[in-house]
Parts: sequence; C-alpha cells; structure tokens
Amino acid sequence: MLSNDSSNNVDIMLQNPKKALIKMSMPLIVSLLISSFYNLIDAAWVSGLGADALAGVGFFTPVFMILVGFGNGLGAGAAFAISKYLGEENKTKADNASMHSIFLDIIVSIILTIILLLLLNPILNSMGAGSTIGYASDYGNIILIGSIFIILSNALYGIFRGEGDTTRPMYAMVASAILNMILDPIFIYTLNMGVKGAAIATIISSIVVIMILLYWFYVKKDTFLKPYLANFRFKVDISKDIVKVGIPASIQLLNNAFFAA
Repeated sequence: MLSNDSSNNVDIMLQNPKKALIKMSMPLIVSLLISSFYNLIDAAWVSGLGADALAGVGFFTPVFMILVGFGNGLGAGAAFAISKYLGEENKTKADNASMHSIFLDIIVSIILTIILLLLLNPILNSMGAGSTIGYASDYGNIILIGSIFIILSNALYGIFRGEGDTTRPMYAMVASAILNMILDPIFIYTLNMGVKGAAIATIISSIVVIMILLYWFYVKKDTFLKPYLANFRFKVDISKDIVKVGIPASIQLLNNAFFAA
C-alpha cells in the first residue's frame, strides 16, 4: 500500500524542486551530523578505559571514515540515479535502480572488508599507532567484519532520498544513535568487553537502522519505490549512473578521511 506522504514527496520533487530542496535539506543535514557521531560516541565511552584505549579508537577513525565515505558516496549515486529516472517518469527503472544500489553496496562492502582486514595493521603502523595498535586492531577488526551493515544502510538511505524522503532516514539514524549511546556502556563496562564492546554496539546500532528501513520497504510497504528482487534486471547504464556520481563522492569523502589521519 502506497502512503500519501510517499507520493507527495515525489510529486513535490518533480513539480516544485525549490520546495523539495527546502523540505529535504534540514533532515539531510541532521542525518549527516548524526552519521559522524558514531565514532565520537564510542570514543567518549572508551575514554574511561584509559588514554591508550582512546588513542587506539582514534587511530582507527580514518579507516572508519573510509567505510562511511564509500557508503555515503554510493548512497548519493543511488539517490541521483533514482531521482533522474523518476524525473523521466520511469518508475520501473527507478525500482530497478534501487535494487542495483543494494547489490553494488553489498559487493563494495565485501571487497572493502577483505582489503582493509588484510591491510589494517600495516595502515595503523604507518599512522604511528605504536603501543595502542592492540586497541585499534581489536576495535577495527570488529567494525570491518560488520562493515556491510554500515555501508548497506547508506544504500537504503539513498533509495529514500531518491524518492524525496529525507525524514525517515533521519528518524532511523536518530534511533540508532540513541541505541548506540545506550549499548556502549553496557558492552564496554557491564559486559567488560572494552573497545571490542564499543565496536559491537556500533554494529548492532547499524543493524537496527537497516531493520527499521527494511520494515518500511517490506512490511509496511508504504514507500513509493519498490526495491524488490522481482524488479531487478541488471542494466549497465543504471550501474554507470550510480557509479559516476557515487565514486567521485566517495573519493571526496576519502580525502577528508586522510586529512583526519
């Protein structure tokens, strides 16, 4: 069942771009701010474990931003492609693009996970982690193993934004950030898991985001777009449309990560 809000978002985006920009901008800004909080929340709680633990999490931050960069970049590519096809009044292609986005993000996350797991310690050593490398590695390995959830959540954000809905991704991110703040002290201190607990809390929070977004897509079914497997037909031009925006956006965000190193 299609909600009035979903169709209204698309109508506004197509018929009144200025109004759509104003409506979409504030939730998008809030979402971007929240996406940068996860690592900071972890660092705040980890600080109670001592200076070395805090420094270890800090050394992993640029690597974490690589994951966020690729996720946000490919999400932007998905939003571009979907909004383009909706502007062409080709909903079938927009639905197909939403599935392309999900598959591309899964593939990228698997490749990134393998590469970064293999190179994590050399990267940390090159950054001067020194005696804190144990903490950085403990935290980083868990984040990397669960990176598919961090990257995939951004693909789903891109699908919502492509149909002009920035509000629901914001709600999901706020819920996830609050959950992360609650879980951090439980896993770090109550369960005595240290920096590993902080990483596990972050991954669980990312999984919750995905569950919330998938609920709207597949249970409530009130979105304009239908990212269903039945709607998927591989198309080179759709992949190109996502990648030609997603990769440059990812590279720009990666530059920010390296500057933070």
